[in-house]
Amino acid sequence: MRSGSATARAILAFIALMGMCAIGHGQERSRLRVCADPNNLPFSDRDGRGFENKLAEMIATELQEHVAYTWWAQRRGFIRNTLKAGDCDLVVGVPFHYDLVTTTKPYYLSTYVFVSRTDRNLRLTSLQDPRLRSLKIGVHLIGDDGVNTPPAHALGDLGIVDNVAGFSIYGDYRERAPPARLIEAVERGDIDVATAWGPLAGFTAKLSPVPLSIAPIADGHVFKPLSFQFDIAMGVRKGDQALRDALDRILVRKQETIRSILSDYGCRWFSTKLRNDLMRSSLSTTGLVVVLSAVLVLALAGNASTQPTTPPEHRAAQDNTETFAGGSTTSRLLSTPVTTLIPGNVAIRPKIQNPVAKSPEAAARGMRYFVSFNCVGCHAPNGGGGMGPSLSNNTFTYGSDPANVYLTIYQGRPNGMPAWGGVLPDNILWDLVAYIGSISKEPSGSWGKTLSAETLNIEQVPTEYLQAVSPWGHTQAFSRGQKPNRAR
Repeated sequence: MRSGSATARAILAFIALMGMCAIGHGQERSRLRVCADPNNLPFSDRDGRGFENKLAEMIATELQEHVAYTWWAQRRGFIRNTLKAGDCDLVVGVPFHYDLVTTTKPYYLSTYVFVSRTDRNLRLTSLQDPRLRSLKIGVHLIGDDGVNTPPAHALGDLGIVDNVAGFSIYGDYRERAPPARLIEAVERGDIDVATAWGPLAGFTAKLSPVPLSIAPIADGHVFKPLSFQFDIAMGVRKGDQALRDALDRILVRKQETIRSILSDYGCRWFSTKLRNDLMRSSLSTTGLVVVLSAVLVLALAGNASTQPTTPPEHRAAQDNTETFAGGSTTSRLLSTPVTTLIPGNVAIRPKIQNPVAKSPEAAARGMRYFVSFNCVGCHAPNGGGGMGPSLSNNTFTYGSDPANVYLTIYQGRPNGMPAWGGVLPDNILWDLVAYIGSISKEPSGSWGKTLSAETLNIEQVPTEYLQAVSPWGHTQAFSRGQKPNRAR
């Protein structure tokens, strides 16, 4: 029993209670207050069925306390609204050395994996496997800060995007365990293979009515600085060294119990040497190593690295690249304005050249990328505007020239626009520019431009053209509720 640390925590809790009343009435020292997601199996849920629930119960038993949960969906603001708000004291699963908390020693390590139906006999272990250019691949998309899962970024870097389907990691929160939709798509055959975080894949595969094969992604180190493997620890509020130290002692003492709990949820244990051989990783670990179960015949694929196919119109720009992205020198980047506020209203023309300006296929490719990389998550389908601004009205804060749009995507902008330049290759960025330019074109000048005492002409776009590359190119006269004239 931790008499000294528990007393100190009780005093701090009393001071916080008297000072700002943030913790609530009737708080007792005997509660282990845990921050958790109520709908995130296999990690946690409100009914206590996740392995983090089981680990919390184990910790509480060791501390002679009982668990009290603060429930909050694990997405942006989770730490701020739970641990930092003082409503709870422990997050059971966080990346080791996570900046927002003080972490314990790691108690397991896992990696991103391939998941496929066993009857397909794919035996994938490498992101550079040539078959991935033709298989339909599912990836988790986050789409909140523009930071997606490592496999999604790596596939984009390889130019494998047209055959990639994105599944929101948040999903429909009204459904059970939203992230599991990705693995269920493999079960149904909607996709050929999924890349998923290990514990989720192992747990979902264990419950699957269809045999699934799981293998760690073996060449993640090729895509540094992306990391595919993460040591997982427990997190406490910064400065709570007493609780952190108590947890570290329990994690050492209860290794076998932790091993058993994780194994029950589809995890399999390997020696450090075998794990290093299989993963070909430079990471050194001590303690427990977790790689997911199911079918783990982990002979590494010896497939040669294949380079992404680059459309011809991009090659000239790449061949002439001097020192910077987009085939541009630093001086050209610096002479491209990122504002429309120009002294004297004398426009400065961008000097970055658009390599796909004359390519009719670029916008069509860009439309696919707009969906694949979850641009729709912020800007809505067809760029209509949502959490992010509309892209279909030809009003751009930082300029609408292709070079300006390119720089906005490449460099990012304040208030939420992430910098994609270090993630996506240049050919994809320019195709996105082409698509944005296409959907931002205005309708014919004869529509909606005149103020008149007479009845205004009203335009419409047929439903089947709403998701077209150039929806405004199909504008028709409004027909008072009748179907548009498709023969126009």
